[in-house]
Amino acid sequence: MKERKIIKVVGYIRISTDEEHQPYSLSAQEERIREYVRLRKREGYRIFKIYSDQKSGATLDRPGLQSLISDAEKGLFDVVLIVKMDRLWRNLADQLYLIEQFQKLGIRLEATDEDIDLETPDGITWAQIRGAFNEAERRKISYRTKMGMRKKASLGGWCGGYTPFGYSYDKYAKTLTPNEEEAPLIKEIFYLYVT
Repeated sequence: MKERKIIKVVGYIRISTDEEHQPYSLSAQEERIREYVRLRKREGYRIFKIYSDQKSGATLDRPGLQSLISDAEKGLFDVVLIVKMDRLWRNLADQLYLIEQFQKLGIRLEATDEDIDLETPDGITWAQIRGAFNEAERRKISYRTKMGMRKKASLGGWCGGYTPFGYSYDKYAKTLTPNEEEAPLIKEIFYLYVT
């Protein structure tokens, strides 16, 4: 009896920020990928590696993704498996670039929760349409976040980032409070500036 060819599969999982506010946590995504591969074991599917990022999908500058691309160029696997396309990219130009690179390398792209068919013109068109919607959703999230930050700042709230000199961040009250050691220096700086 002829032995079935092993199909090396890598998973890619991503969340944008902290896990608790994501609809698909990293562990949930990995579980979906491992189950998908387990169900295709008879077809020769085997997990080679899971790549992971905790970063926005707006750019390809993600350590896990860069490692995946590097390993793809070395020919280490046959299939990239994701839960949904928006986990791999949220930028249509990046989507087109990655799909082209995978196709050049003979790597197939599959998703556990979406039907991806990059073998037919209609399948490619639908993938591009979904990619455009993914990018639009990223832009809406960014817009809503900026609007919320503006509103919070207009009400005197702190919107995050580096804690300014002279203040400490109170993680329970989620606000800035004067730092007793640094605050007198701030007063001195302002005094010296005006005099």
